[in-house]
Amino acid sequence: MAKKMTDDAIVARLTYAVGQAVGFAESKLARERQKVRRLYDGEKPEKISPGDSGYVSRDVYDAVEAMKAQLLEVISATHHPLTFLPQQGEDSTAGQARADWCNHVLYTQNPGFSLLQTVIDDGLMSRNGIAKVYWKKDVRTETYDLSDTTMEELQAHMGQNPKDDIEDYTFAEDGVSLKRVRMTKTTDRSRIVVEPVPPEEFGISPMAKSIADAEVVIHRRRMTMSDLLHAGYEKDKLDEVQSDDKAFEASDGDRYQRFTQTDDMVGDDELGEGSEARRRFLVVEAYAELDIDGTGKSRLHKVTYIGATLLDKEPVERTPFVDFAPLPRAHAFWGTNYARLLEATQTARTYLTRSIINHALITNNPRLQVVRGAVANPRELMENRLGGIVNVTRPDGIAPIPQQGLNPFVFQTIGLLDTDKEEMTGISKLSQGLSKEAISSQNSQGMVDQLINASQTRQKVIARNF
Repeated sequence: MAKKMTDDAIVARLTYAVGQAVGFAESKLARERQKVRRLYDGEKPEKISPGDSGYVSRDVYDAVEAMKAQLLEVISATHHPLTFLPQQGEDSTAGQARADWCNHVLYTQNPGFSLLQTVIDDGLMSRNGIAKVYWKKDVRTETYDLSDTTMEELQAHMGQNPKDDIEDYTFAEDGVSLKRVRMTKTTDRSRIVVEPVPPEEFGISPMAKSIADAEVVIHRRRMTMSDLLHAGYEKDKLDEVQSDDKAFEASDGDRYQRFTQTDDMVGDDELGEGSEARRRFLVVEAYAELDIDGTGKSRLHKVTYIGATLLDKEPVERTPFVDFAPLPRAHAFWGTNYARLLEATQTARTYLTRSIINHALITNNPRLQVVRGAVANPRELMENRLGGIVNVTRPDGIAPIPQQGLNPFVFQTIGLLDTDKEEMTGISKLSQGLSKEAISSQNSQGMVDQLINASQTRQKVIARNF
């Protein structure tokens, strides 16, 4: 008969599973995400030489933003993107009631548009966009005062607010009325939370076909002492945990790349240095099939731990994650990276355009060959000032170095890259209303609509995947 798993055994097994999981910063997938982000930000390809043109084609940015705009327009253009059909035996209003409630949760209790935008962006840039859906317990205690109140008024107030408590009171000088009453009010603001999960915080067991099929699904994130106390964990147990700042360094690659353009500080402990409330922890929340009781039958458990310290464990019905793969791959969890499809196009277009710019610069400002002694002051040539005077001793002493003409196939190749980009991404000029060849007086409105609908097929498929 199988033995029961101790807390140390649970943590040891999950620690090994985290090390094998796919998606974290030390993985090949994480390095791909950082490379794609640099392409999106226009940081790649880099210059070949210091004097090279700094032009960078923004094909990855253009394709991602165009697809994101198309999807957001389809999904969030209406305030009622969700619809439900009534089940057998229900009236026609049952489905509408469900739709209204879900739309309220998504757009009122949560920042729906921002959430959709972030998940779509992660899906296009990081293969999969991950969102976490869970019930957040939020009970708040507020304090307020009642001034110059009689006993009858206080009783009436308590009758209208039976859940409020009297914390303190002070009688007036007459000894009958109340000068001040300190009241406490407890409000339950618990709700469903839908939040996007940063790519570097999510991990899944290798060769998983889906979240439901995975052996282990992991959410690894930074939390402060204050965050953990608000979540309900005991301070005595947290005091025993040793926070390891080195553990955060491995997960900073993706975060750093997101903030590098604005030179933001990576890390959130600068303001709280020396403060116990801002002490940071690397918290692992794992969902795994475990046979904790030793019955021989595994069951899905949620296990939360820091380092070697187990914070809690409980059986759950399902994992709280949903994922969006714009280009799913059959029998695999991770889809195809949509943005990376444009890496070769952006690189080729950048170098070809740089060659045109460099050629134009050299044509207007060619390198010179000078006969020795033909220039009285060589510094006059080095300054290269527009309209500057060069004193020469002989008229044929200076001549530009001959250079080859620009390859005529450069412009043709750039045109081929445009076509390749449209075929690769499914975002055509026609779908964006930019094709003057199709939108002309020779084509009817019906034909133009048919061409636009045909060019949007891939966007529609990705929207259905969402």
